[in-house]
Amino acid sequence: MLKTSFRTHSSRIALAAWSSLLFALAAHAQAPEGRQTAPLANSGASYERKRIKRTVTLDSLQGWDLLYDTPEGRVYFDWDSQFLYLAVQTKDETEVRFDLDANGDGWFQGAENFSIRLLKSATGVTPLVRRFDNVQNKEHPVWAEVLLPEGSVRGHQLTTEQGVVQLVALPIGLLGTGRKPGAEVGFRALWGGAALAEPLPELPLLRLQLTDDSEALAGPLAAHLSLRDRALVAGGLVRGTLELTNSGLKPLFLKQVFLPDGTVIVDLKDPIMILNPGERLKKEFRFVLPEGPEPASVVLRGGAEREEGGVSVVALASVERQEPYALSLDHDIKPILSAAPDGPARRRLLVATITGRREGKTSGLVHLILPSGWSVEGEVKRTISLSYPNERRSVSFKLSAPAGLAPGRYPVEALCEIGGKSYRAKVDFTVQ
Repeated sequence: MLKTSFRTHSSRIALAAWSSLLFALAAHAQAPEGRQTAPLANSGASYERKRIKRTVTLDSLQGWDLLYDTPEGRVYFDWDSQFLYLAVQTKDETEVRFDLDANGDGWFQGAENFSIRLLKSATGVTPLVRRFDNVQNKEHPVWAEVLLPEGSVRGHQLTTEQGVVQLVALPIGLLGTGRKPGAEVGFRALWGGAALAEPLPELPLLRLQLTDDSEALAGPLAAHLSLRDRALVAGGLVRGTLELTNSGLKPLFLKQVFLPDGTVIVDLKDPIMILNPGERLKKEFRFVLPEGPEPASVVLRGGAEREEGGVSVVALASVERQEPYALSLDHDIKPILSAAPDGPARRRLLVATITGRREGKTSGLVHLILPSGWSVEGEVKRTISLSYPNERRSVSFKLSAPAGLAPGRYPVEALCEIGGKSYRAKVDFTVQ
């Protein structure tokens, strides 16, 4: 459904671009832990531009990373390989809206500009997503409602001692946002009267970078975390290095060095506790990734505290706890001819592939859930065995569609039961 047309969008784009430019040119500051921050326009607050990859829940703000804090409200922004997580905390219940430039190419540029309003409903909070399209009709770009699969965008509201929190989880792929670290997005949060304003208020968007690591720098002392593997299953070995660098002209004396595995070094006799000018020291660490939700991105912390002034630098890195197994499907996409006689025109091949990421041998069962009247050559259920990590095993199914089917799409689902868990995947066959 088409919404309001913006006939004066050119001047609005120019003003928004100028505001963003001023914002980008503002001097950067350092967070208390040494990670780089930028000042928030017209506010004494600041924010971290690099947003570390982490998984959070909508049940509470525990584990969320604060983007910025103002007297009027707090704003949170997190992400992982599946979702963008956004939240606003205000003293009282109010209207909330988030604006996203999903491609990071400028507000009102292209077609990937989204406005998400959180509407109060009988079941809690219902997100309303609109997309601004400046591609199909450049003369009169419009807002259009985005038709989303039911339940794909989740909203929630919490009441805490500090106020009311409104949260939303947006599927990254659904909005066309880059999933990989390094992607940039434009973002702003509005609440109260600004959330309802039409046309949109002339406020710059923050330019945020999605990342899986963030170094820290405080004066001449820098900290950086590197990981050997960015994705592991629970029980896998996390291995990495904390690197400390002194770019100054004087030795630096460290009070303590702390590693992601929980190790804290306070022995002043340890060579790592003194960093000479230009020196770069490395400390390796390793630990077993604990059990927990899958998939989920876990943030690791490592750094050091100086003797002088108690200044700390804390570098961040993210590791993804993967599902121990993955199921994927491949199929012949050529349309099935329902009027054709029994034979190749009504038969198609479906291949189910299981990838195992755990150590040791295991076996599982793959079976299909077929549309009514469809059949498979041989057994519907097949056994599959895996012997070593990252092994891939495939089983093939020859399917036959019945004659006289109405044109349309027919879903075929595969279910794999392995390692005490179930995995599902689905494909659609087209009938003509």
